[in-house]
Amino acid sequence: IIGRDTIKDLKPRPSSFIKFMKKSNINYKDLCVFFEDSLNNLETAKNLGWITVYISRTQLDKHSFQPDFQFPNIQIALNYFIYHIYK
Repeated sequence: IIGRDTIKDLKPRPSSFIKFMKKSNINYKDLCVFFEDSLNNLETAKNLGWITVYISRTQLDKHSFQPDFQFPNIQIALNYFIYHIYK
């Protein structure tokens, strides 16, 4: 488990994501799906090439950052990805 106690830089700083990738042996070319309720954190992840999943019931403004997916809760999001991965 990697958390804020393990990595001292906090999101949305890109350095926190990069440290997470190093500790997890994730390369830039690896497929990463990031579930989050903060658009700032999602935007940083998107800039690293990750697939971004916004967990929120709030409708997004068309001029703001647009994540790849949005779901009202994590259970619906996970069901969606499980269904599409194991289909």
